[in-house]
Amino acid sequence: MGTAVSAVGRVREPGDTAPPARTSPLPIWLAALVEARCQVIRDGEDHAVRWSCVSGRAQYTNAGADAELIRPLGVQLEGGQTLAVCWLPGETDYTVEVYRQDEMCA
Repeated sequence: MGTAVSAVGRVREPGDTAPPARTSPLPIWLAALVEARCQVIRDGEDHAVRWSCVSGRAQYTNAGADAELIRPLGVQLEGGQTLAVCWLPGETDYTVEVYRQDEMCA
């Protein structure tokens, strides 16, 4: 079973039992990011990053109060911060942004 992004933009991991909505293939850069199996490290415990696809970016939000480290990206997120990763056409590197939800409002 391959990984896909559902019509609502949730990244589906292999073994995900939620019924899929319509699915479309992942962009190659997002498939590579999912395949990297990024881990959230918090309080000495780790779990897989559950990416959401929003506006062409892979996003993960630290919903807890404690800081988290995202490996292998080496990004630390404080509570409430969101990590956004994207790869722009024609670029050779991915772009990583860290922000708070209130920073997105105009």
